[in-house]
Amino acid sequence: MEASRAALAHARATLPAPPKLPADAYYDVGDMTRALLGDGLDGVCQTRDNRVLVASEAEFPAGPQRSVEWWFSAGCRGDDEYKLWHPDDHVAGTWTDGWFTKAPADVVGETHRVTERLGKIGASRYRIQFVPAATYGVGAAEKAAAGCEVALTARIATHDAVLGWLDVGHFIHFTLPRDGGGFRLVSRFWLFDVDVSAGSSLSFAGGLVRALANTTAVRSVAARAIGGGPPGALGRALWTHASEEMRVLASFLPALYGSKGGEREVAVS
Repeated sequence: MEASRAALAHARATLPAPPKLPADAYYDVGDMTRALLGDGLDGVCQTRDNRVLVASEAEFPAGPQRSVEWWFSAGCRGDDEYKLWHPDDHVAGTWTDGWFTKAPADVVGETHRVTERLGKIGASRYRIQFVPAATYGVGAAEKAAAGCEVALTARIATHDAVLGWLDVGHFIHFTLPRDGGGFRLVSRFWLFDVDVSAGSSLSFAGGLVRALANTTAVRSVAARAIGGGPPGALGRALWTHASEEMRVLASFLPALYGSKGGEREVAVS
């Protein structure tokens, strides 16, 4: 844990303020393949109707791209590993019940339930539901063209005490070759594409929830509920968090994967 804290301190000392991107830099999650092809983005973009796109990247000077696949499927097993990933922001992280009995390990179709701090005092609960990258148009051909070996895509939900679970965003984490060895881990987050989560008691009112929640005013209210500030501030908090946690991960993943990565077969479908 001390090594992770040292890596976090170094990241905080060297990271700039979250770059602000122009509103017209935003593109929809349906165009996710643009991230692989090279959208040239780094920072936070907020549209006039309060949708937010967060673009961040971290360098992994050593280790194979497949180590990221292993971390998201067999490496980050529980609270201890999750806290190691970001000693300050990460509070708890557990997976779908029975997930570790699967062989090979495959994150697709699984749910990571996490509690973490993100731009506010205290912590919030999130549910990360992993889906095939092809769901967003990122197939084998698109990955091969970019030199991407791992692409992890998910729907993000947050928990409201009154409404229960609501889907609020999407992300992709993908790997690309790096000159001199190792790889680049590139992340994109789309916030405030709101829908009723699968299994919610509000499923009967899904259309109404979507119509009301995906408006400029409600997105502003939701951002304050989640992060204590406007949508852009939540985006900046997420950019900082993602930039920090991936740099911490880069500090220990190569050695951890080298010692444990061969213990279990892993495949992302």
